[in-house]
Amino acid sequence: MVVTSNYPDNLDVESPDSSFLIVHLNGADSVEISNLLTELNQKIRTEELATFAPDGSGFWVLLVDIFVSSRDTLLSLGEGVKVTFKTPFFSAEVG
Repeated sequence: MVVTSNYPDNLDVESPDSSFLIVHLNGADSVEISNLLTELNQKIRTEELATFAPDGSGFWVLLVDIFVSSRDTLLSLGEGVKVTFKTPFFSAEVG
């Protein structure tokens, strides 16, 4: 799963100006993936993420908070799951 502020064909992961999130699900159970996506969708709607500009720090900070609050669901997917955030404001990798 990839979230980016640029059209994916134009995404340059090496550029210091790039902003993206990559979730590597690595063979996780399809029911558990569906549960994660449902949970993330609900939190994104509740937190009104769509009201933030996707190229601003507020969007990405809120998105990280949403993923942190979904930590238990992410951990239930198994050891192969990795989440990578990279923005001009910060970078993080979990998994």
